[in-house]
Amino acid sequence: MIKEIHTFGTSFTAGGGHFFEIPNEILEKDKNLANRVKSLHSVYSEEPKTMYNYSWPGQLQKLVKDGVKVFNHAKEGFGNERMYRITNDILWDENEFIDCDDKIFIYEFSALGRKEVWFNRMKDYCILNYGHMTKFGNGKGWVNVQQQYKVNTPDNHLEKYDNAWKILSDFSKLYLKECIDEETQLKELEINNHMFLDSLLYNNVNFYSVGGYPEYPLEKIKDRLVDFEGNSDFIDWALDKDGLTLGPLIGVKDNHLNLKGNKMVADIIFNKLKEGGFDV
Repeated sequence: MIKEIHTFGTSFTAGGGHFFEIPNEILEKDKNLANRVKSLHSVYSEEPKTMYNYSWPGQLQKLVKDGVKVFNHAKEGFGNERMYRITNDILWDENEFIDCDDKIFIYEFSALGRKEVWFNRMKDYCILNYGHMTKFGNGKGWVNVQQQYKVNTPDNHLEKYDNAWKILSDFSKLYLKECIDEETQLKELEINNHMFLDSLLYNNVNFYSVGGYPEYPLEKIKDRLVDFEGNSDFIDWALDKDGLTLGPLIGVKDNHLNLKGNKMVADIIFNKLKEGGFDV
């Protein structure tokens, strides 16, 4: 019997754009962000007004049976490396594999431009976004570092982090210049995805892919790909449709899915799980 569903991905899985929970200290310093949050509250009424609830994993939680918990591990800006790390924490106790027959894992794979780095000054993982990020048109030299989008970044952060962000911002630029090579990063991405997916298959983990195109022989996981009307990437599927993105609703440029889009994604994934024989 399935008890847990664990979802992973980028801001598109996290519920990106639905900034209901930004601290007032940040909103007071960023009027544009404050106006955006005000617009969100004006166009939406569904409760609770949280990023989780407005994400597709949050909507999936409303479809599954009582007793099944949907965990959303996705985080804005982050990507595959967070996915590998947290999956490992769930499935392994040091060298002992933990039985996971009661769990389903759902992955939105990301492309390059999302390097996870531990920072002692934050006592947490931060993400170093750089170059040609997926779905965006940033230049090759572009770099940004953050612990939480719009909340803990070099430009938007609590006052107590002022000194830390000066150091980390300078470090991120140096790291990009001295340590990032696109061809090498692509090779590492291929290696990591091969080992990650091979390990999931070897250990008979229940998993599905809903976004991105992992550097991996897709024939080996074709039955694990969720079909969004002929597309295996829910983001591409949604962007090809009208009325499923957030930006037009609140008058900004934002291609993240709106609540309607995330409800539709959740419904398709739920039906895929039922078709797979899972009692959810």
